[in-house]
Amino acid sequence: MKAGIDPSDLLAEESKWFMLEDNQLSPGVYSLKYEKVLNSTCEPVVNAKDKVRIHDECFPIGDIFGLNIYEATHMRSQQKLYITAEELLR
Repeated sequence: MKAGIDPSDLLAEESKWFMLEDNQLSPGVYSLKYEKVLNSTCEPVVNAKDKVRIHDECFPIGDIFGLNIYEATHMRSQQKLYITAEELLR
């Protein structure tokens, strides 16, 4: 609670539209709602509406404030990035 935020006060508003059993994301190509940074360089080269690929067997790799975190591939750069289901558009 160093930042003054109590994680239990936050609501998990993840979209369940793209979810399969066991919190697995449905494989496919999606657009992003927001700008992102690349995992490897932290450069802001991922734009809103850019395409990302969700691969088969895409299970959460962690969570933050109750939101599951997944790894996706940015189609234009072929770099990995972290996303939540809430950031995806079909």
